Amino acid sequence: MSARKNGRIFIFTRSGWNEQPRLRHQVAKLLAEAGEEVHFFQGSRYVWKKISPLDDFKISDGLYVHRSAQLLHLQLRVNSILGFINEVVEKKSIKKSIPGGVQSSDVVINFNYDFGFLRKLFVNNKIITIINDDFVAQAKFFKGSHVRASLRRTCEISNEVLAVSYPLIEQLKKWCKPKLFLPWADVPYIAPALSAPSKRAVLLWAYIDVRIDFNLLREVAKALPDSELHIYGDHFWKIEPEIKKAMAIPNIFFRPASRLDDIDLSVYYAAVIPYKSGVADIEAVTLSNKSFQLLARGLPLVTSGMPSFLQHPSIRNTATTDSFIAALNKFREEFFDVQPSIANLVQENQSSARYEQLKKMWISA
Repeated sequence: MSARKNGRIFIFTRSGWNEQPRLRHQVAKLLAEAGEEVHFFQGSRYVWKKISPLDDFKISDGLYVHRSAQLLHLQLRVNSILGFINEVVEKKSIKKSIPGGVQSSDVVINFNYDFGFLRKLFVNNKIITIINDDFVAQAKFFKGSHVRASLRRTCEISNEVLAVSYPLIEQLKKWCKPKLFLPWADVPYIAPALSAPSKRAVLLWAYIDVRIDFNLLREVAKALPDSELHIYGDHFWKIEPEIKKAMAIPNIFFRPASRLDDIDLSVYYAAVIPYKSGVADIEAVTLSNKSFQLLARGLPLVTSGMPSFLQHPSIRNTATTDSFIAALNKFREEFFDVQPSIANLVQENQSSARYEQLKKMWISA
């Protein structure tokens, strides 16, 4: 493996490489496509499990996947003693997995809130931590106090801390100076076909789980009988009763999970992201991972349950069923009028902008 133009970049995450793509996968691909040598450390295996061919492999020139070992699940490290014991195991495993050992030009991009020990491995290297979830809110024990302590330590050993939403920035301000880091468009803006009569449907393109507000969707479908709601995506088994109720409404249609470019988007006048209100990790979202993918294809967005979502003329954030319906009606009427603002937003948020944002951090003094 030859060193690339800026040395090597090590990405640490809890996600497996073959899981549903998330921000950490996108960052890895973004950097590899920009010519960097990327080593992606996927979610740790337990020390008693055998090493699998899926633990370490090559994706392409410049993109390599590794897996280190851990002793305890992160939710079980509820005090400093358990955390320290696990840290000894994980640190030793990571050290063995770094090809050729740590080099002075190596850069770390860390997605794990509990990886404060990285400074002991990468003593003089740039460490950039990206916080993309409200881990304290997700904690199962002790009101998240142990998670808060781990998060603080990780922020304090990092040269730069990025967060994916305004609420997360507020949470982290106590320990560091976090900066906003949003997803980006996967393609340049694609102008929709100029055929207003064909715009008769609304798109929901997502993993369908218990956080989706099906009561809202049913009310919207009933209030807009001349519009169809097309729902694309895999679903969590626990919501099958909700799906059955929704299927009883004649203008709601379920479709299997599909790539966005395999869907005929010419019929849609908006995309929706309809979450229930009061879900802590959803309320912390400023821009979901799929938002720019939808916007890049000319679809304005209507959201619910996300009070901190990005404010923009092409995005309507709603808190009631009536405002959700009104936003859809507005975009149906003004679909082509809103396209210039969508195009500008997408142009400002291409992959090159995110690469430059990261690059400036590791080349700064």
